[in-house]
Amino acid sequence: MLRIAVQSKGRLYDETMLLLEEAGIKLNRGKRILLLSAKGFPVEVLF
Repeated sequence: MLRIAVQSKGRLYDETMLLLEEAGIKLNRGKRILLLSAKGFPVEVLF
């Protein structure tokens, strides 16, 4: 399992989310969730 830490807002957040989306990694971002698992890929994103 790969864990990636990302800022919760700002330019780096936007660019990272775009990169993950282009790589086919889908995340369901909810409010106030600090750790998300990707669907169909062994990645967790920590905000």
